[in-house]
Amino acid sequence: MQRLTVNEVAAWGAYRKKYGPMNPIRRYDLGSAIIASSIYRVNGGKTSPNDFLIYAQEKDREVGTEEFLDILEKGKKHGG
Repeated sequence: MQRLTVNEVAAWGAYRKKYGPMNPIRRYDLGSAIIASSIYRVNGGKTSPNDFLIYAQEKDREVGTEEFLDILEKGKKHGG
């Protein structure tokens, strides 16, 4: 079992935030977002596909040390 460093976790988090999920099933919405954005721009609007993607609009939230440690513990219990 390989482990990720804190820097690797941060890098993957930044990647997901910029490009969305890596699961191809969850990526099907990208095509629809591109079409919606194109139609909007052709009609004079200013937008990008990210405006039509839920995961691109998710906001990061702050968690305290205790909550973070609880999240890690739950991950361990589930085989993470």
